Amino acid sequence: MLKTIILTLMMCFSAQSLANIAIIAHPSFSQELDKNYIKRIFLGKEQLFPSGDKVMILEIDNEDKIYESFCQHVVDKQPERYKAFMARLIFTGKVAPLKRVASSQEMKQLVVADTSTIGYIPVSEVDDSIKVLATF
Repeated sequence: MLKTIILTLMMCFSAQSLANIAIIAHPSFSQELDKNYIKRIFLGKEQLFPSGDKVMILEIDNEDKIYESFCQHVVDKQPERYKAFMARLIFTGKVAPLKRVASSQEMKQLVVADTSTIGYIPVSEVDDSIKVLATF
């Protein structure tokens, strides 16, 4: 019985550590965004930064575990529901198609290359090349 409890706790802690998502932007990004504003960006409800600059959202391939964690912790939706939600917004023209990337490394490269981009990576992959806006 004790082994079962310990194993369950270990699984919870390891799943929790995978759930740490960092929302990232260009290193020169100087605006403050709260978690609610970030969530609204990724839900297509905000398409501009507070400064008035247009936001370009980057998305990791939706088959990746990072995507699943992002959906659950940042936008509070199951991955399939978020995918359907965004597809509807894109189809109706309410948001531009999201730029999909294959990996966290590619996400960081694109964020560093363009000041208007916002994306997400695991906290464990954060380095000096990008700015962390928030963690979820």
